[in-house]
Amino acid sequence: MRIIDKIRTIALFALLNISCSTLVWGQESQEMEKFSLMYNTLKSLTSVVKKDSLLVEMQKYAKGKEEIYSSLLEASKVIVIEAYAEKGDLEKSIYWLEQLSSPRDKNYARIGIIKSLILENRIAEAEKLLGEDYKNDAIDDQKSKGVLQAFQFLYGEINFKKQRYEIARQYLSGVLNSQYVDPNLKELYIIAAIKTGDKSIEPEIERVLGAVGERSVDFLETVKQFYTSKDGNSSQFDTLLKKTAEIKAKELSERIMKLAVDSPSPYFSIKDTQGKTVSLQTLKGKTVIIDFWATWCQPCVASFPGMQKAVDYYKEDKDVVFMFVHTAERFDPEKSTSMALNLIKDKGYKGFDVYMDLKDKNTGKHPLLDSFEISGLPTKLIINKKGIIKFKNVGFVSEEEAVDEIKLMVDLANK
Repeated sequence: MRIIDKIRTIALFALLNISCSTLVWGQESQEMEKFSLMYNTLKSLTSVVKKDSLLVEMQKYAKGKEEIYSSLLEASKVIVIEAYAEKGDLEKSIYWLEQLSSPRDKNYARIGIIKSLILENRIAEAEKLLGEDYKNDAIDDQKSKGVLQAFQFLYGEINFKKQRYEIARQYLSGVLNSQYVDPNLKELYIIAAIKTGDKSIEPEIERVLGAVGERSVDFLETVKQFYTSKDGNSSQFDTLLKKTAEIKAKELSERIMKLAVDSPSPYFSIKDTQGKTVSLQTLKGKTVIIDFWATWCQPCVASFPGMQKAVDYYKEDKDVVFMFVHTAERFDPEKSTSMALNLIKDKGYKGFDVYMDLKDKNTGKHPLLDSFEISGLPTKLIINKKGIIKFKNVGFVSEEEAVDEIKLMVDLANK
């Protein structure tokens, strides 16, 4: 997943304070329903100018009732901030940044903008926007210590880009013990430590090598040079690499087996966005990965970069089929389909076969959601070639883990 998407996901979770682990919704007034529709529409728009225009309309709609609509309104501002940041329009990003109500929300959004600037190698602009908020006395509120640490990590990353490795190492020193941090920062800390001549960094190297996900080429080459310089050859590095790979494989296997089920798939028949029908019968002999999602579900959308990697991994394998089933939408079917397609198009995802699990007008239920007894989004099912559900995974899947997880489940599903 792009870092800006990670920041946005964290920010939106904090702003909305909701979980997609349940699909039970309370009764909403017609006004809130309309505002929710505007929010969902804003998310699905592909044009940042149209997003901006709709946000202005939402502000007018919420005027005098900000307390009721504040969470969705703040989340909408974050989406527009992120959209402008992606387009490289720093001025517009900062404009909407200043429109956020709470300092905490503003800090999270600013972190996203700065990170985006760093990724685009616009280091001078990133450093200017960060200012001196990385200093220990910049934030007094104890509840904001996490934000302060994030600013310090950004300052460390900026200095790494400027090849100021001693300063980078100083400000990245907390990344190894931080649970929710970009794995790339841990690599930067190790590289900075090696560049500054630290000979006692071996335990930390092993920790980072064993972390979830693939390691970058720069990191591996720097670490290999470290051991080669120390030992005269790369044998210790090669042994360490093999050891950590075995440990990660064991941990992954143990985690995946906790997701194992063994139940026949209910019969289903569903159309894709082009009107093509597939069913359990037509998919017989295929391994099927069904991803239940919705445009309003932030963990669903946040999982898509990882799912894109999985789709790419299996693109030449005709025996593995991915089905992205859009479900649980609360608005009219026509709008639901266009919003789903616009979101996929806007993010540039390729090879995503989208199916619409539209609400049945007679029963008021979403047929696949009901028949598979899905209670939370996102949910991913692995159905083997004999039509047996072998694995069920509820919740967010990271970009770093997606391919390894899905590959192992597919391999085990047909044994």
